[in-house]
Amino acid sequence: MLNNRVYLGEAVHKGTAYPGEHDAIVTQEQWDARAFRYQRMLDAGTYRSIGEMAAAEKLDPGYLRRLIQLTLLAPDLIQAIMDGFSIKR
Repeated sequence: MLNNRVYLGEAVHKGTAYPGEHDAIVTQEQWDARAFRYQRMLDAGTYRSIGEMAAAEKLDPGYLRRLIQLTLLAPDLIQAIMDGFSIKR
């Protein structure tokens, strides 16, 4: 999912990343964020399942599933959360 450097505004040719002609849709901070890191490990096949990853990373599988779901949010919503935005009820 997010192992594609196009999200960072880069183009990749023969395994080398170059600055793209398009804007990034996630920041480097978002790219490096924990949820995205776990998603990239799944995408890369580092772990075969969330359960396997949870055991290896010493995390609760339910927590890890919820954390990875955050990667599905729109980039502007992710940025708002990272900036500390909260909804008052």
